[in-house]
Amino acid sequence: MSKTGRLLILVTGEINRKELTESVFNSPETEVQFFPVIELKIRVDEEAFIAAHKAQPDFIVFTSSFGVEAYFRHCGIRGLIPLHPDQKVIAVGERTAFMLKEAGVDQILFPIEGTAAAILRLLDSQSFEGESFFLPCSAIGRAELLKGLVERGKKIYPVTMYTNSMPEKDAITDIIESLKHQKPDWIVFQSPSGVSNFISLMEIEQDKRYFSGIKIAVIGRTTGDFLVSKGISYDFCPEKPSLSEIKRGIAKIEGVR
Repeated sequence: MSKTGRLLILVTGEINRKELTESVFNSPETEVQFFPVIELKIRVDEEAFIAAHKAQPDFIVFTSSFGVEAYFRHCGIRGLIPLHPDQKVIAVGERTAFMLKEAGVDQILFPIEGTAAAILRLLDSQSFEGESFFLPCSAIGRAELLKGLVERGKKIYPVTMYTNSMPEKDAITDIIESLKHQKPDWIVFQSPSGVSNFISLMEIEQDKRYFSGIKIAVIGRTTGDFLVSKGISYDFCPEKPSLSEIKRGIAKIEGVR
């Protein structure tokens, strides 16, 4: 519990999502603390981008909302048409799909579970025409998805649109110090890289010992599987990957609003 006696929820996420996160978790019975573990910056591999755009692949797969933002912004800068009439669009995650709709994309293939395995199952289960895939993604990409597409004989165009890195530690010293004196009741993780960065920023040497007594919520199975691979269990994963669903799940478990 926090010093105010309310349930203390620590939400890890991208540095620019603080206000959005706090608005979702705001409640009289909970106190939310935002921990920025990821900093995203647009940085385009120009040569790969132009080659992929000219090829007009059958599918464009957006694996994050920031990937949507970076892609459409760069197309605008270069005066390019973002989507060709016959291209199909796949979105990973609810917010990614929302960002695409905001950009004017109406026809979106959207697997409910935002994982590489879910995308591959979607492609396997339906008779889609098309053999080439454009993936505007982060520098670390999605290895599982790329591997799965290659194994299925697909032509892929992975293009780095942005970098995914840790914030400067000096900028978040206050929250790091506060967490050394008071652990949260819950920690929310939104990506495997968020887990790794949190452990690194907090200088956690014994993962299991640190997380003992803390409940953990993950936004999707990929993040949950990553935690389990490190020997750390989690307590809640929503069927629908969103922060609002995580809030509802925690509220139900804890008996709060």
